[in-house]
Formats: sequence, structure tokens, C-alpha cells
Amino acid sequence: MKTHMSKKLRPKYMKEREFDEVLKKGRPWIPYKIDMDTLPDWMKNIPKEKLHSVYISGSTNAIKTDKGEEIGGIDIFRKAEEDPVNYNKDHMIIIRDEESDDMLLVLGPFKDHEHWINEIPDRLKNAEIIRLCRDEGC
Repeated sequence: MKTHMSKKLRPKYMKEREFDEVLKKGRPWIPYKIDMDTLPDWMKNIPKEKLHSVYISGSTNAIKTDKGEEIGGIDIFRKAEEDPVNYNKDHMIIIRDEESDDMLLVLGPFKDHEHWINEIPDRLKNAEIIRLCRDEGC
């Protein structure tokens, strides 16, 4: 699959505890739909009225890439109000931050063959909803 990164790349940081629920499930690379009330903190500036859905997946077995150890991914579906399609999808990758014990690095957005689409892909339609841990003590 060919992807390219947006020119607007600004690495974001995600608290490790926000990703723990995905890893606790123990289902490598199975996508989960994120409960919109528990979106990661780094997404708080995206207007909720523009978001349609957000999916997350990951694994304890990292994939070594030129960007670092990839342990997860996030697909963000936004309503495409000014495009001739229903949705725009951006893909983000989650990398272990070697400089931090409790933060992950989120890189992207990457645009792929699903960036401009009219329907949510079938593989995501029945995804289990997951609540991410955003506060201490989850």
C-alpha cells in the first residue's frame, strides 16, 4: 500500500495509558472504534462536529520501521464537507518514544487509497467500541 505523509506533519504525543486498553485486549492489529468521549488528549483540538469516527489498533510486538518501533495505528474519519465524497480518512502511526517512559509518539497524517471515500470500510463497520483511559487510575 502506497502512502504519503501530509506536509502538515507535526508529531504528537500520546500518554501510554491512553493506549493500554488496546494492548490489554491482546488482539494484535484488530481495529477498535474509540468511544468519542475518550479520544486521546492530542485529538482535543479537532472539532467533534467534523469527526465521524476514530479507530485504533496495535500490538505488543513492534514493527521496526525507519521511523522507529511501530506499535499501533489510528484511522481518523472526518466528514468531507467540501469534497465530492462523504469522508476523509487520515492514518496516524503510533511509535514507542525512546526518550520517554510514559509517552508514545504519534506520526502522520498519512494519506492512502482510502483517504477520499464514501463509506466506512467493511472491516471497520462492526468494530468493538473501546473506551481509552485518559485519567490516572484507570
